[in-house]
Amino acid sequence: MRPVSLGQPPLNDKAAMNRWMLAALQEIERSSHDDIPQMFSGYAVTNYTETRTLDAGSATTADIANVLCTLITDLKARGPKRTR
Repeated sequence: MRPVSLGQPPLNDKAAMNRWMLAALQEIERSSHDDIPQMFSGYAVTNYTETRTLDAGSATTADIANVLCTLITDLKARGPKRTR
């Protein structure tokens, strides 16, 4: 989700406040539909083992790197079951 700027709401006019609230909700909704695969298109991951399980108590640097690479690959593919 990208940052949004909603501006100041009008405080003295109920109709204007309702329009502002509707516009604010629409902007929040639009910002939440940003294309996640496009956001990660600049990342390239190589030389990793697909890993979706991480034991935080005993994880090595390689374990964390593998999970991160798998996560980036899944986000680019829109999920672990989609084609890459």
